Amino acid sequence: MTDPSLLHRIEAAVARIEAAAAAQRKESDSLARRHATLRETMTRAVAALDEIISGSPETSRQTHFRTIAFQAAAIVRDGKLAAPPLDYEQPIPAGCAATYHAQRDPFAQTGSPALADGLNLGRQLHFLDTLDPALLSGDATILLWPQYWAWRFSGVAASEVTSLGCHSDLWCPASGRPSALAVRRGWADRLAPLRHAGEAIGTIGAVWASDTGLPADTAVYCGLHDSNAALLAARHLEPLRQLKALYVDCGNLDQFHLWRDWRKIARIVPIAVIARPGYDRAAHAGGAMGWLRRFVRPASQRKSWTNWRLPALVLLRFRPDPTSATRLRQADPHWHRDFAARVPRDRVTRLPVS
Repeated sequence: MTDPSLLHRIEAAVARIEAAAAAQRKESDSLARRHATLRETMTRAVAALDEIISGSPETSRQTHFRTIAFQAAAIVRDGKLAAPPLDYEQPIPAGCAATYHAQRDPFAQTGSPALADGLNLGRQLHFLDTLDPALLSGDATILLWPQYWAWRFSGVAASEVTSLGCHSDLWCPASGRPSALAVRRGWADRLAPLRHAGEAIGTIGAVWASDTGLPADTAVYCGLHDSNAALLAARHLEPLRQLKALYVDCGNLDQFHLWRDWRKIARIVPIAVIARPGYDRAAHAGGAMGWLRRFVRPASQRKSWTNWRLPALVLLRFRPDPTSATRLRQADPHWHRDFAARVPRDRVTRLPVS
């Protein structure tokens, strides 16, 4: 005779499984809706920026790349992206992180502190290697995030010191060479040739030129890490004289009055400020806006903003997206496995990532 209590426990377990499955389906539907909203928002944002850039032929002749914070390493192989890049907030399993930590070089050699999640690039590479030991096989090349985009647009792979030296564990600033860890793990051999941040490494590819309407001789520059770009702008005026426009977000505007000769900068180049949730109020009440406020131009005139009499500032606002990237990753920590057998495509252009 079957024990009634056993049947009750089985039924209760089945009910819990069904409830969990229903909750997961609901969460998946919610994630899909949020992803769709995010794609729509990004499409509008890119279209608005394209509209601004297309208004000045001179601006579109040069393409520079800098990236926000320290994003990720991109691994390319056979002319294609070998795996979706990790976000620096990607949680790394504790055991994997501990194994990597034991291999790190001293801070005195690399200047890289031990940081959480994937903020140390070496930790990202170590984690990817545990997931797929063959990822760095063949002609695989490690690209830093600004140089990944330069490669996407020009087809030329390059490395650059401000990105390599940004708490990556891969670079020794004093010697100007890859770290001992990078050499031991074979990552140094996978780095693209070193180029200067301000060096034109190639011209925009034919497909990109056709899709964007940019001139075929548009130069693509190597690019640099965003903090170093901000420091360069704050300390030197001459590089800014070569620009047709300067893009900053409200986080930068809030500190703009701390930049060296910031009023001179405003007289050299028009400034576009992109709204950033959580920073707008402080930026608009900041020290710089007390002087810049009189030079704000309406966003409706943005098509000709590079021809405005200086100083000139335009405030660009897009509908904020409430999606939290961190929560999306926490809800599906193994999201990258879904892409293993699929051809990655650009979320905006829908072109294959290659």
